[in-house]
Amino acid sequence: MTDKITRLQELSDKATPAPWEVVPNSWAITTIYAPNRQGIVCELNMGEVDEQRFNEIEPTQEANATIIATTRNELPALLALVKRQHEALTRLLQNYEMTTQDYDIGKAAITAYNEWNEGESR
Repeated sequence: MTDKITRLQELSDKATPAPWEVVPNSWAITTIYAPNRQGIVCELNMGEVDEQRFNEIEPTQEANATIIATTRNELPALLALVKRQHEALTRLLQNYEMTTQDYDIGKAAITAYNEWNEGESR
């Protein structure tokens, strides 16, 4: 597979298993727990803030925690889907006679995938 997919798979394999759970469990702290709350994956802590600043930051902090946990929870399925689609498109382009339109659609999908894979990581 490609470098980005391989790297993401390696990280997924090494990370704490899913599912992760987000719990806004105290003033200014949101915790991401391992499965069955058998450990803490990480805590997002606003530090010392007054109530006004807390109310400004809290929605973003909870959204950040949720996207971290959701990404971890969905990553295995997304990786499997990308791999299956890439393999199917590659076989299609290599092994079958197609109309020009079919070829263009398949080639566009492979090109988009390759551009994503070769792009800068953020």
